[in-house]
Amino acid sequence: MPAIPDRVRWMDAVLLAAAALLGAALRLTHLDTVSLWLDELIDYDVATNVLRHPFRALFPGLSSEHGPLFYATELAGRVFASPEISARLFPAIFGVIAIVALWLAARSAGLTTGCIAALLLALSPLHVYYSHEARPYALLMLLATVALIALVKRNPILFGAATTACMLTSKAAGPFVLSAACSAAIAAWLAEQREERKRFAIAAAVAAASPLLIPLLYHVPEGVPTAGFPGVSARFFNELLQTFTLQVLPPFAARRAAYAMLALAIAGAIALFRRNRVHATIAVVLATFPVASGIAALAIIGHWYNVRYVSAALPAWLLLVAAGIEWIAMIATQRIGRHAFWIVALAVVAAIGKESWPAAREEWSRKLDWREVASSIWNHAAPGDTVLTTNSWSFLSLQFYLQRLPPRVHLVNAAESLAIAQRTVKSREPVWIVSAGFEADTTVTGWSCAYPLLMASKREQLRIHYAPSLGHFLQHRALGPELRTIAAQYPNGACRLLADTSDAIFFASGWGTLESNGDEQWRWALGPEATVVLPVSGATDRTIRFHALPAGSSQTVEVLIDGSSLGGVAMSAGWRDYEIEAPAGVWKGDRHTLTLRFAHSAAPHDADPHSPDMRPLSAMFTSIEAGEKPANLPLHPVRMEGFLDEPPRERSRYAPQKTDPAALRLFCARAGFDPDATPAALRSGRITVEQLVDAMIEEYECSTDATFIRAAFLAAASRDPGEAYSADLAKQWHDRRERARLLHGLIETPQFPIARAK
Repeated sequence: MPAIPDRVRWMDAVLLAAAALLGAALRLTHLDTVSLWLDELIDYDVATNVLRHPFRALFPGLSSEHGPLFYATELAGRVFASPEISARLFPAIFGVIAIVALWLAARSAGLTTGCIAALLLALSPLHVYYSHEARPYALLMLLATVALIALVKRNPILFGAATTACMLTSKAAGPFVLSAACSAAIAAWLAEQREERKRFAIAAAVAAASPLLIPLLYHVPEGVPTAGFPGVSARFFNELLQTFTLQVLPPFAARRAAYAMLALAIAGAIALFRRNRVHATIAVVLATFPVASGIAALAIIGHWYNVRYVSAALPAWLLLVAAGIEWIAMIATQRIGRHAFWIVALAVVAAIGKESWPAAREEWSRKLDWREVASSIWNHAAPGDTVLTTNSWSFLSLQFYLQRLPPRVHLVNAAESLAIAQRTVKSREPVWIVSAGFEADTTVTGWSCAYPLLMASKREQLRIHYAPSLGHFLQHRALGPELRTIAAQYPNGACRLLADTSDAIFFASGWGTLESNGDEQWRWALGPEATVVLPVSGATDRTIRFHALPAGSSQTVEVLIDGSSLGGVAMSAGWRDYEIEAPAGVWKGDRHTLTLRFAHSAAPHDADPHSPDMRPLSAMFTSIEAGEKPANLPLHPVRMEGFLDEPPRERSRYAPQKTDPAALRLFCARAGFDPDATPAALRSGRITVEQLVDAMIEEYECSTDATFIRAAFLAAASRDPGEAYSADLAKQWHDRRERARLLHGLIETPQFPIARAK
């Protein structure tokens, strides 16, 4: 590479400062935006135990994965009360320091403009992601950068300190440390001067000896199940390249910018070899060997793969990319002129930054917020409720955050045991059933689908079910948002509940099972009292109507709304329509319960000893109405308060701002979302229509295809296709992907109520 004039150096310093500030803005802000996830909170608890029992830190086997240096940095942040800030503070600081360290490594390796490498690291989604996580990988990447500096500066003492610190940080550093030893050994072989060979040989020996710390520091867990190594394929290597360049989380497309960065890294390696083969060898080995050896080790032991296990190669990789950019900029300087260098170099960095910026800005926040999950359950539960987790993943995650709230619920871990889960639900009422994360045995999660699903998320495959029934939830645990969501699906504040399967959730207590003669369906009210949850909202005058037949020749029923008596109604023999006025003053709050108190009941067995029917029958009902011109609707989605939203990944094709507010409110309600809060979030752009559609698909995870079809048509096209058509269409489906195709197709039709963006 030709030399760059000295006047370039001040620009290099200015851009380094800009890279450090940009890196700090991306890493040091919003550390508590999302909760700790499983691995973070496990490490948090390990550090807490060390704090309570300091002598434990003196013994080996503190953890199976991470070492005392990492836990020391975790404890150093405990000056903050927030567990998220205290645990993530030093990883974020290490991330910022690494930016400056990579600049120094690039300059030491012969790059005149180390700011290019610093800018690339500042904008790296992979580096930002682990700088925002209370795990040791940000520290490992910093130590890997220090080891790179030590090697190119021929400093075996600093190199030995860096590799030893790596092993004191995490067992996952093993592949990198061995790669560093190989790098030093190859450099010793290539070095021309005896003193250099000696220094590199010492460095190689020290690095090679560092993994001997593993049996002294880490214990080997027994019988811990993992998802297994995914296998090596073209798709695997594309994912690996994408995570090192443009994004961390799936889905992974074959984005051309990632392959352009690969070409730049190859060009950078060639440029470095032309300048200094020792430096080039060090950079290339540290960029490739940790990845190859790390993947090989995971494949051999059959361990689950994640990019974090090979992330220590990132600094050397970006150094090679920076060398390639500098080389191209120098060629442009020779052919175009001296001002071309910064124009070309910064243009390439800007092009890469444009591709990586969305992921760097928001991917770190795309995690399940267990703090919100725990808070939502806690807010809905009553003292003494039981929360049953299907596995240890969800148990540990919920336990961590429920312990930070006042005592209210009893937490039980089924530990993937169906017997424990069934016994818990049978002996306790109600029970919140939570599943998430990796499971070696999914039997309990499958069993939980027998109970209504209240919340679902793709993040960690979260599902929250409720036992004994959805009716019990609506009557006793639903809060304002859920009740408003149901009520908003009925126009004019009126509803008509049929004694069939679609409205079964509203017949809360005191009712028999559904009966039919082929043409009509009905339910018996049993005993002295029966209750119905009325899905209406608003304080207005309403008329209560019901079509019923008393048990016997006559009956008297007292009608109450939310405990306020409306008076009595005399019922006579045969099927008749009855009504009673309910003035606005009785409709208070969000939950409205219609109570029917009967004067008497009788069992058929009492009149005919040969009859096997011992039920205390009071009256038979086919429908109950509240308000004028009520609508008949099928089963509606009911989801718990709290939409687990994230910044939209793509620009929405729809314009909620230009949509009729009533139509927008109705769509949100029929999709299962709070009609008061969700429209405002849509209009502001905080969430998109597409996100609601995807979330709706998740909410029907445990429902039949026919049920989903009816809900999709109702929400997206404002029409009910009926049970027969829905069942017929469902028979033609091959797999669950048909659901997404149907719902996304429906929102493209003219019947979809939300306006399209131009």
